[in-house]
Amino acid sequence: MNIKKITVVDIDDSKRLRPIDTVYVEELKASFTERGAMMTPIEVRPSGDGYVLVAGAHRLRAAQGLGWQKIDAVVFDGTEEEALLREIDENLVRHDLTALDRAIFVARREAVWLENHPGLTSQEIAAQNRWHATDIMSFASNSAKTLGVTAKTVHRWLDLAGVVEGLSAEVKAKITGTDIANKPGEIRAIAALASDDERLAVLGRLLVDDKARPKTVAAATNVVRNTVPEHRSREGAAFDTFTDSWMRYPNFKKWVREFIAKQDFMAAKPARGRKGGDQ
Repeated sequence: MNIKKITVVDIDDSKRLRPIDTVYVEELKASFTERGAMMTPIEVRPSGDGYVLVAGAHRLRAAQGLGWQKIDAVVFDGTEEEALLREIDENLVRHDLTALDRAIFVARREAVWLENHPGLTSQEIAAQNRWHATDIMSFASNSAKTLGVTAKTVHRWLDLAGVVEGLSAEVKAKITGTDIANKPGEIRAIAALASDDERLAVLGRLLVDDKARPKTVAAATNVVRNTVPEHRSREGAAFDTFTDSWMRYPNFKKWVREFIAKQDFMAAKPARGRKGGDQ
């Protein structure tokens, strides 16, 4: 690995896909100060008279914050598309990436991957978009091998990515940085709402700083639609749990229908005897 000292001001990091986490930057600054050095070099790609950042945005921002003039970097000799894939892959393997962010990144990776496979026929691309698999080399298989995960995991990411792609930028921005961003079921419930106005209204109910706020998308939806009061009884809380499961889990509806179909409600109904019982 060829590590060079690169002048910090010569590095362009304006095209990063993921926003900077300022809290993490402060942690890195403290770590660099304590150690007196940065342990892992960043990665850059030559561009004009300078460089474009490929990997290590938080490390670069920490170095800038500390006033460093130069930083250790590995120079990546590849195309812009290959550099973009490296950036995406670096983020996809991060353990702290939320479900929302991972869905966004895997969708971007798929788009770049398809752009770089012009040999696919229109039918194969259609199948790729529908099932994310082809007979040549599926995107899921390629990603699984590159990222060190199973193809099933990639399919799960892609499934959520399809849901996230249907959300507006405003809704995604509202979810980013909240607990909801790491709850695929809740993201799906948001996407299942009727309109952006309703999604934003529901998110507004969920994200207020109030102990009495609804705890789930289903509960917040009920409040927004005025179908139930905000302060729930025990029976109301049970209803919230039921509707939450109904909205979030596809198999739940099937289980309920199967359960109802197996019941003999007439047989289960107790017979009414005359007052005082049979003599």
